[in-house]
Amino acid sequence: MENFFTSISLATKLLAKRITLFTTNRSNRRKFPKLAKSTKDKMKHFSTALYESNNCTLIIYKSKPTKKVTILGWKHKSIKINNDRKRITETVVYYNKTKFGVNIIDQIARKYNVKSKFYRWPVLVFFNILDLTNINAWILYKETSGQNISKQQFVLQIAEELAKDYYEFLQEEKYKEHQGANIIFHIREKHARYDFAKKTKQLNLV
Repeated sequence: MENFFTSISLATKLLAKRITLFTTNRSNRRKFPKLAKSTKDKMKHFSTALYESNNCTLIIYKSKPTKKVTILGWKHKSIKINNDRKRITETVVYYNKTKFGVNIIDQIARKYNVKSKFYRWPVLVFFNILDLTNINAWILYKETSGQNISKQQFVLQIAEELAKDYYEFLQEEKYKEHQGANIIFHIREKHARYDFAKKTKQLNLV
């Protein structure tokens, strides 16, 4: 799951519906401990901190001197730490083994996406739906057509087809406007001729 949408409250609601969650999180989430948000702390390199709340477990692992990884889930109520130099926890190992499907999709979507700098989550959800729809369409197109087309070529092809349809729509609208203008011109011309003929007749009568 995209870590923009994950939170402790979401994990709790999903767990109540028997839907499990195991994902990384952004450190600025509400209800997260100060240790997760702080950039300057005394947490040692390759060390781990464990927090529990509402049947969910939050693991904070300092993978680099200036970087911490936060993992939220329900699966691991206790953690085991490897005895190697990096002292990686079993939760990090489990996440690394199961992250590939989501990460590959994220990488594909990130390379060619429609996202913009919006911070309201409904807009981000909409953009995310468009990106995933594009990926699904690309996969289905390759499977049904048998063509080994790249994602870049597919995106460009869609853009060209959409632009073509929009251009034809504009041309049709311009044609309608032109036709409408011609009709108005002919009506005005007819009225002008009628008025001129009427005035001429009146002059002849005088």
